[in-house]
Amino acid sequence: MRIGITRFLVPTVALAGALGSGTWLLTQESPAWASTTSRASDGYGSTGMMGYGSTGMMGYGSTGMMGYGVNGMMTGGGSSGNGTPVDDLAEARDRAELYAGDLDGELQVGEIMEFENHYYADLLDADGAGVTEILVDSRTGVVRPEYGPAMMWNTRYGMVRGADTAPKLSADEALAVAEREVDEEGLTVGAPEEFPGYYTLHTVREGEIEGMLSVNAVTGEVWHHSWHGAFVAMSEDG
Repeated sequence: MRIGITRFLVPTVALAGALGSGTWLLTQESPAWASTTSRASDGYGSTGMMGYGSTGMMGYGSTGMMGYGVNGMMTGGGSSGNGTPVDDLAEARDRAELYAGDLDGELQVGEIMEFENHYYADLLDADGAGVTEILVDSRTGVVRPEYGPAMMWNTRYGMVRGADTAPKLSADEALAVAEREVDEEGLTVGAPEEFPGYYTLHTVREGEIEGMLSVNAVTGEVWHHSWHGAFVAMSEDG
């Protein structure tokens, strides 16, 4: 997709592509993970997706990216923030909790991670199961759905909302896919956390978190979260 395409056309093209991807997933006769692993992150820069910066995707700027409104459908962004920098994990959790409450009053915030480029949080349902992943801009307080799998693979709040994810990898199978993916890089992975349509795992080097990747629960595709920058700290307490 060329960056010069107008903002009017971009959402239309993106939506068509997403619907096409969803149709492709539903017509697969056997899961791709049985034979191969592909890296969905290839060609994406460290600051975002499709050549767009960490402040947003597809020209939508710092108030959010084309994605998810309060009702979980594609409505154009996350919270607007108030321009106040987020200085630590506790403040990032406060921002994430406000966003979670607006998205669904039953949601809660799980782990919060600080990276060089922003804060990351996962949102959980009342039973503690993962439902989606979000980012908190450390400079402005803006909260938005995370790039990549949370947008493209999530079957509850993503662009393939409502898609049938069967046949689905088990957590152990997703772990095996991830381990094969990072083995040559001298990394290991943490335990898979399941989200609707995919799993997310920490990547670890010499016992320390280095980053994250996700494994598609239908195809076994691997998507590295290449937009975070260096890991700084994390908190798992609510």
